[in-house]
Amino acid sequence: MKKKGAFTLLEILLVVAAIAILGGIVIFAINPTRQLAATRNAQRAMDVNAIYKAAYQYIIDHSVLPAEVSSTPIEICRSGASNCVGLADLSVLTNSGLYLPSIPTDPNSPTPNGSGYMICRADSGRPVVYSPLAELDREITSGEACPNPAQLRDNHRLADIRIIEDAMSNMYTANGFYFSNSFSSISFFISSLVGGSSRGGTNCSTVTSEPTSHVGSVYGSNIPCPTQSNWCLKVPTDPNNAAESSGVAYDSGTVYLRNIPLNNYLPVGTWTTGWSPYKIFVFNNFDGSGRDYFRIRYRLESSAIHEQQSDHFINGAPANCHYDGEAITTNLIVCD
Repeated sequence: MKKKGAFTLLEILLVVAAIAILGGIVIFAINPTRQLAATRNAQRAMDVNAIYKAAYQYIIDHSVLPAEVSSTPIEICRSGASNCVGLADLSVLTNSGLYLPSIPTDPNSPTPNGSGYMICRADSGRPVVYSPLAELDREITSGEACPNPAQLRDNHRLADIRIIEDAMSNMYTANGFYFSNSFSSISFFISSLVGGSSRGGTNCSTVTSEPTSHVGSVYGSNIPCPTQSNWCLKVPTDPNNAAESSGVAYDSGTVYLRNIPLNNYLPVGTWTTGWSPYKIFVFNNFDGSGRDYFRIRYRLESSAIHEQQSDHFINGAPANCHYDGEAITTNLIVCD
């Protein structure tokens, strides 16, 4: 009887290689590291949803979010933390377990007091909860997005512009002209920029201070704003005296806006850009038909390359116009 020969070295190597390949395929398919990350993400999604629902129910019951929540994202303080300095203390949600038994904590939270979850207030007023520690390039959020800093600054700018526009409309409604009856046109910067080392004629807004000068785009020393600004939107006692127009420190006449708000929100309208925040253009009787034109020009960070934008008004009401160029001339104003 013939004996069977033993496995050759080549056969053994082929079998070992096949087993190694199959093992690699199985390990790759299972990928325990990825599976663990996916499990943590699933927990994060449940935690985010739980915090969001609790915060939203709090709004329903109290009409507002907890005081710790603003438009700026902030990490939520975990339950049982030694302190919540720099964190959002949402213990109002866990008191008596009314909304949550406790604040969930991210599986990989790196700090002893933070939960690893962020919260903010969306533009809609609803809460936004999200996990900045989400893995596998996954975005875990309650839905909406927190306002970005540039948008927040633009919101301030637009609110300031509405204040100026309302004052100008009130001026026109009360008087039938802008600023003074004695001139046909005026334009001036409403500026936070200071020439040389002095304020010159710049307005001081409700901010606490502004730089006196700059060197190489670096802020100089700050000085307090005066209680009253020498920039205001007003009509003089004598409507035919153009010397008492806006921008002059006269207290006579009717003031429609004192301490004009400045576009003092970085990075537009400061030394760092060299741009004036706003510029006002007024043309009384701009087209020879008795209509009076007002325009305010401004920049927003959220617009493409911070291009100039303008709002236009005729006789105190919004108008669909455009105005090309800086020259004080009415033939460049085109209105539908």
